Amino acid sequence: MVIFVDQHKEQYGVEPICEQIQIALSSYYDLIN
Repeated sequence: MVIFVDQHKEQYGVEPICEQIQIALSSYYDLIN
């Protein structure tokens, strides 16, 4: 999941990706820290 977001965040942004794959934005940031 984190790899997918990292690969596409420049093109789409983190928030829209998280909304589409239905994870909380805070969950993504928790996983990368």
